[in-house]
Amino acid sequence: DELVVANTGDCRAVLGSEGPVAGTFIAKDLSKDHNGDNASEVARLRAEHPEDEKDTVIFVNKGDRSKTMRVLGGLMPTRSFGDAKYKWPLDVIEKVDILEPAIKRAIPMQKDCKTPPYITAAPEITEHTISDKDRFLVIATDGLYDQLSSKQVVDVVSSLITSNGKAKQFPPWLPETEKLASHL
Repeated sequence: DELVVANTGDCRAVLGSEGPVAGTFIAKDLSKDHNGDNASEVARLRAEHPEDEKDTVIFVNKGDRSKTMRVLGGLMPTRSFGDAKYKWPLDVIEKVDILEPAIKRAIPMQKDCKTPPYITAAPEITEHTISDKDRFLVIATDGLYDQLSSKQVVDVVSSLITSNGKAKQFPPWLPETEKLASHL
């Protein structure tokens, strides 16, 4: 059986598999984060635009203490289903700026916007052949992966699996009839 992951944006799919030693787990990234920390995404963006935009298509904004490369200095993800203004043709951007000045103020990129689109919704697709060692898949946004590594996430999830492969009640104080998702 095959597991196919189609990823767009600042999210990640991580597979938790049994490790070589009993009771251990291995984390395997099945997708890449689409942001300025990903060198291949930075190179892709720069290659899609003229040479005279190489320093403005993706860069670290002077006021950004995180020192993160951002599309046109503002947007973190390099692929997205939303963030339409980074995809619109110039004439549409200009019309929206006139009709909806609040959008222009919210996304102050006009001066650097020369050859849109700057981001895409095209997914990056990976395939994984499922093995008998594979146990779970965690799909989450940068909200999780900015705080924990893929290995740490797999360690947390694997700690909730009993030796017979069943999921432990989590959190332990919830009655078994409650659904965890309603408490997150």
